[in-house]
Amino acid sequence: MAPAAPRHPAAERPPAEQTPEREQTPKRARERARPPRRNRFPSPTRAPEYQYMLGQLRAAREALGLTQGEVGRQLGRGDQFVSKCETGDRRIDPIDLLRFARLYGRSLASFLPALPDADAGPRPAPRGRRGPPPEA
Repeated sequence: MAPAAPRHPAAERPPAEQTPEREQTPKRARERARPPRRNRFPSPTRAPEYQYMLGQLRAAREALGLTQGEVGRQLGRGDQFVSKCETGDRRIDPIDLLRFARLYGRSLASFLPALPDADAGPRPAPRGRRGPPPEA
């Protein structure tokens, strides 16, 4: 007679309905009961500067009397690409912004909000630099 095979420790546990420490709700109900996760970092596409850029992008297209479909064809993309870029549903890559600027005959700076004057205040010290600070 052959000896019985050893049983796995998990097989010796009582069934789930007999364990009082486990909640007996379905997985979906447990997931719905959890509070939503909050993103610590807000989306950069919600920033006022980014929204300004989107408005300028659309205004430039409309000033030339172009449709989203026409712009999409000239860029080698579809009209949905242009629509999603203008509404912020698709994040605009710097290269794509350059392509839009060339097509509209505008500079990159015309799509971006004005930056504060560089001489307006003290500059932060450069990181990782050794030696005395540069003289003004």
